[in-house]
Amino acid sequence: MGGTSDTATVAAALELPDAWPAELVMTVLERRHSLVGDAARQLLDLGDPASRALVRDAAFLATGVVRLGEPGEDAVLGAVPQPGSFPTVISAAALVHFADLPLALRGISYLLHPEGELHMLEPIGQPGALHLLTASATAGLSRWMPGIRGLHLARDVPAAVRAEGFTISAIERFTMPTTAWPPTAWPLRRWMQATATISRAPIAGSSAGSSASSPEEGQR
Repeated sequence: MGGTSDTATVAAALELPDAWPAELVMTVLERRHSLVGDAARQLLDLGDPASRALVRDAAFLATGVVRLGEPGEDAVLGAVPQPGSFPTVISAAALVHFADLPLALRGISYLLHPEGELHMLEPIGQPGALHLLTASATAGLSRWMPGIRGLHLARDVPAAVRAEGFTISAIERFTMPTTAWPPTAWPLRRWMQATATISRAPIAGSSAGSSASSPEEGQR
């Protein structure tokens, strides 16, 4: 990965919070490096805020749903490439920036080539009955914990991906090191690394725009 300064530069570029434990940051960067290294040359990296804005623009074109954005985004709809322009989309701790996950996945589907691949490294929520409890607790904690402030966590990302018409061809669920303490990192313990491809139209009713938007995100 290079020296400490290089690691810090990449972490800052990906907007990984300063409050994240060092071991967590290193694991994310190492796994992301392997994803990028295996990817095609022409890729869309959602670690770049401009790429996330492009996904929101594409989602608006694909669905007509009112476009929401991160603080500081340009209020003008940008130029969007033709559908299917990217053979590879990389998301390493990037889906957490989207308040409306189904809508973001519609934008990704719009931009991804029909035979392309979506590579994800993302925190995920607890499965089963614990999901709603942990999601509610995390939403409350995110208002004042620096490590998760403004992030959208405790979501069933694999289920959302499948509902939006993707097939997950490979998935690894794992627990991040040393995130049991401090407590601010607790919502970041469970992660997945997965590869998905477009398989069909999204499930009716799964729909983009159905998720509530967070107060941190302003309307464009």
